[in-house]
Amino acid sequence: MNHQVRKTSFFRGAARGLFKQVFRNFVFRLSILSLILALILPFVWIPVLSAQSNAAFIRQIRALEGDKTGLINPAGLAFSSRANAFQVVEKQNASTNADLVKVTPFADRAGSG
Repeated sequence: MNHQVRKTSFFRGAARGLFKQVFRNFVFRLSILSLILALILPFVWIPVLSAQSNAAFIRQIRALEGDKTGLINPAGLAFSSRANAFQVVEKQNASTNADLVKVTPFADRAGSG
């Protein structure tokens, strides 16, 4: 009888030790897998809504003629919605100075700044 008790307790102890080892191994692998997924998945899943659906297009609406504006060397162009006018940087010949000229959408000079 004593021999049977030893066998049973030995098997219980061995089973308990094996279960603890397998459980620890499983938890370790699960934590490593979770870490890898947490680092990789944000870069894999890109929602459809984040993609740009309509490509930008450029078209010419109106051309401003140089003889009408009186600009000889325009170097830069920007539109000011507040002034409803184009801001044109005019570079002087062989000089480091530049003038800022306001031009209306109809190619008339509005002033310089």
